[in-house]
Amino acid sequence: MPPGWRCDVSAEGDMFLVREAKTATMTADLAAGLRQQVLWDRMIAIVEEQAQAIIRTAFSTTVREAGDLSAGVFDLKGRMLAQAVTGTPRPRQRHGCLGRILPGEVHTPEKMKDGDVYVTNDPWLGTGHLFDFTVVTPCFRNGAPVGLFASTVHVVDIGGPGFGPDAGQVYEEGLCIPIMRLFDGGEPNDSVFDIVRANVREPVQVVGDLYSLTTSNDVGCRVCAV
Repeated sequence: MPPGWRCDVSAEGDMFLVREAKTATMTADLAAGLRQQVLWDRMIAIVEEQAQAIIRTAFSTTVREAGDLSAGVFDLKGRMLAQAVTGTPRPRQRHGCLGRILPGEVHTPEKMKDGDVYVTNDPWLGTGHLFDFTVVTPCFRNGAPVGLFASTVHVVDIGGPGFGPDAGQVYEEGLCIPIMRLFDGGEPNDSVFDIVRANVREPVQVVGDLYSLTTSNDVGCRVCAV
C-alpha cells in the first residue's frame, strides 16, 4: 500500500483505494523539495560557468594553471547564495567586501546602474593580502538589481616587495585599490587601469585578469537572466 492511501471495501464487496487528506500536503512538500533542488542545481551551474570563464580568459598562470580563483553569487544584502566548486573557497573575502560596498552612501543597490563593476584588493576587506583582486558586478532584471556576482583571482604581481617579511607595513607591500568602480555604466574607469599599469611589473597580465574577472561576472549575470 503506498503511503498516504488506505484500502476500503464497498457494500458490494469491492476493494478500492482512498487517498488520505494528508497526502495532498505530502505531495506539495515533495514538489517544493524538488523545486528547491532544481533551483540549487541551476545556481551551482551558473557559478561554475562563471569560474570556468575565469580560467578560459585569465592571463596569469596562477589562475589558468594553479586555479587560484573563486566565484560566487550573493543577494543584495551581501549574503552568499552559492559558490563555485572550481577554484579555492573564499567566502570571507567577499562578505567583507560586499559588507563595505552595500551600506555605503555611494554604492547602495538603489544607486547601482546596469554596467557598474566594482573592484578592490584591500587586504582588510578581502583575503588578507594585496595579490587578490575582488570584482563585484550587480545583476539586473527588468531594470532593478536582483543580486551580485563576485569573483577573485590571485594576480602575479602587485608592485613593491609583495607579501612577506621584507615589508614592515602593508603600505610597503604594493598597490592597494580601495573599493571603487572599475566600470561605470559599462564604460571602463581608465584612471584605475592606468594606476594599476603604472605600479605593477606585469601590467598586461594584471590588467588582463581584471578584465577576466569582469567577464566572468558578466557571464553569470547573462546566464542568470535567461
